[in-house]
Amino acid sequence: MAPLPQQQLQRVCEKFAGNPLTSALTVRIETHAGEQFFFSQNGLDTPCFIASSTKTVMSELFLQLSESGRINLDAPLLNYLPESELRGLNTFGGRDNFYQLTTRQLLRNTSGIPDYYRSKALKPGKDITERTANDPGWDYAEAIAIARSKKSTFAPGTSAEYSFTNFQILSELAERILSEPLDITLKKLVFSKLGLRETLLFRKQDVDLFTSLGPLLYGKQSYLGANRLASLRGEGAIVSTTEDTLKFLKYFVENRVNGKDHHELLGETKKLYPGVEYGQGIMKIDFPRGLAGFRKLPMAIGHLGATGHFMVFAPTLGTYLVGTVNQLASPLLGVRFLANLVAALQKHTRV
Repeated sequence: MAPLPQQQLQRVCEKFAGNPLTSALTVRIETHAGEQFFFSQNGLDTPCFIASSTKTVMSELFLQLSESGRINLDAPLLNYLPESELRGLNTFGGRDNFYQLTTRQLLRNTSGIPDYYRSKALKPGKDITERTANDPGWDYAEAIAIARSKKSTFAPGTSAEYSFTNFQILSELAERILSEPLDITLKKLVFSKLGLRETLLFRKQDVDLFTSLGPLLYGKQSYLGANRLASLRGEGAIVSTTEDTLKFLKYFVENRVNGKDHHELLGETKKLYPGVEYGQGIMKIDFPRGLAGFRKLPMAIGHLGATGHFMVFAPTLGTYLVGTVNQLASPLLGVRFLANLVAALQKHTRV
């Protein structure tokens, strides 16, 4: 394997770091051979919100719960949660389909349960800093109530739609099964197990830590929604460094994706967006042309997040890439950054 094109990667990073919409831009890249590249806008590997990359960590958690016999991913959710919580969450076709819901559908975004977060998304304005700082966030009950008030667009298991509600329910499900808070479970079964010392699930009790994390922007305004982010739980509330995130990604790819769980994770993926198919808490990303010139870029697997976070493996390049731009108003900025890094790697590999 050719060595990493350090100078070309440095130029890509400096270009994006010069964009006023990026904040604490950080990236870490590693090849199968173990060679690394690291760049940080502030010179540090500051812990940042990994946003929806949290969902892949939840996928790992539920694989473990399945292997230990704590849960059957294909059994009805009714086996684990009360009917009163599930009724009305999928009413496609004019009937209540709650009895068809399974844990695997939640993990794969195929439950048809509407996305509550669309009602919580920020409306643009000049007062983002003040509004986010004063936002108390929400809880599981409110999220479920919002989802129940919306219309389902398909029956369980028949299509796919990205819905934060699925991972809000998974967070609650893990706590009910194990009778302990999700942050403790993740620490025991994932973070400590893999030696992720700078990783945690951010909770409302952790708001005092917020200012020590990578600062987030919404456009050019500071985003101070600590309680909003804590409300996401297993949807997107994990905080981590690039070193820790890379360590998790390597474990997940080498032991899960490239192991016995490959079909379970990436078999029968369904299209979510142009260029993005979804498996079981993991994305298959086919970069649209135009993100980094018009060349066809190699496919990547992993996850993207609304803060511009990415955590992916490019199989044909044999390379892992994790990073963030910490921008909530333009998540495509993080995708462009990633695509340009992949393009630099691809060009060097061809040479």
